[in-house]
Amino acid sequence: NRQRGWPEIEMGIALHTGEVVVGNIGSTKRSKYGVVGRTINLTARIESFTVGGQVLVSPTLIKAADRGLVLGDEVKVHAKGMPEVLRCRVLLGHESHPELVVEEEKTSCPALDKPLPLHYVRLSDKHLDETMQPATLVGLSHRRALIEVADPLPRYANIMVRLEAETGEEESPELYAKVIRPLDDSKNRYLIHFTSVSPGMRARLRQLKRVGKG
Repeated sequence: NRQRGWPEIEMGIALHTGEVVVGNIGSTKRSKYGVVGRTINLTARIESFTVGGQVLVSPTLIKAADRGLVLGDEVKVHAKGMPEVLRCRVLLGHESHPELVVEEEKTSCPALDKPLPLHYVRLSDKHLDETMQPATLVGLSHRRALIEVADPLPRYANIMVRLEAETGEEESPELYAKVIRPLDDSKNRYLIHFTSVSPGMRARLRQLKRVGKG
């Protein structure tokens, strides 16, 4: 996709273990082989906290696997109907299979020579949650960015980011991202991970990276 100039495809994965109902669901006219149950719902909730190229594992799976898992950062998952936070971990590999490694995304984002103003809006259940809020792009890497905002952002919130249209652009370039964590509480700087980038935004980001290197 990258060679053809198409949007890149990324996928996050959640791993959990528990009892489920498995089989053909439906009637003789229309049936579907599927898996249902509370375990499936919780796995889907954990998956919603992932970013592209990341694998999250639940405490239940970690306990069932016993030993050998190579684990990274902790990710606190707030599951619907559960009073306590689920402390999941990033899966990086297994000691018995050193050839199977998930590389951790680099945290650092090279600073831009000139911070770029932008606007963002939080997403709630795939819908725009509020009016557009002002922010500033201060750092940029291939799949992540560092933004400075006026109001605090919760971890793993989904946001839509939009730049001002330049001369020749038919519409304002935009991207979707997930908030990873705050980096500087005093300045309200947050690390975000891109989840979907429009072609127009991709071209603008490449231009910004070239200017930064120059």
